[in-house]
Amino acid sequence: NAREESSGVAIEGKNLSLNLKKQGFEVPILKNCSLQIPEGQLWMLLGPNGCGKSTLLK
Repeated sequence: NAREESSGVAIEGKNLSLNLKKQGFEVPILKNCSLQIPEGQLWMLLGPNGCGKSTLLK
């Protein structure tokens, strides 16, 4: 049996931007980033400690 492919989107973010304050200055972390993860797919977000993985997911 062939597995049915889904054409839906499970997670989507468009034109995401985020600035954080560091020592009184605004630091751009994300600027106009877009993300689309289709249903039925498994994705991983990898990177070293402190690179912003959890911040991106929030």
